[in-house]
Amino acid sequence: MIREDGPTEGLLPGLANLFLDTFQVTVIGAGEKINVIPGRAAAEIDVRLLPETDADEYLARVKEALGDGLSVEVLLASPPVPASPTDHPVYRAVAGVLDDTAPAVPAFIPGFTDSRWFRERGVAAYGVSPFFIEPQEFLGIHGPDEAIPLAELDRGVERMRRIVRASAAR
Repeated sequence: MIREDGPTEGLLPGLANLFLDTFQVTVIGAGEKINVIPGRAAAEIDVRLLPETDADEYLARVKEALGDGLSVEVLLASPPVPASPTDHPVYRAVAGVLDDTAPAVPAFIPGFTDSRWFRERGVAAYGVSPFFIEPQEFLGIHGPDEAIPLAELDRGVERMRRIVRASAAR
């Protein structure tokens, strides 16, 4: 269950982004020598906001929480953009290829892709994973042992070829 103050039980990695704004320190840099106290340190933070969250208000809250002694620089931001339409020829091609093997449905994905830059310019863009992955295998995504079963890699490549052919034929 997800409450306003957060989940009441553990979620699989990456799923919190479906329900909550997240703030994750991902890179830390400071000194380079063991016997010298660094004069400066920096942290890069991956912030993922829900579509209804006001980014400027969130940034102001972050700055207030950090206090006056620290500076904040936004390295990457993008405005909210609408989803690509489901009545588009490419979407219909994807749905046609997947047909009875999997539904083609709009989804809010906790990761991000470059498709937002296309959608911001009015170009329909769709994220498609042609691989059928068991839920337990998602735990290894971006981990040291990230893998996909070889047979599913082959099937996924063939699905993607069919999607490209169907899209080009429209």
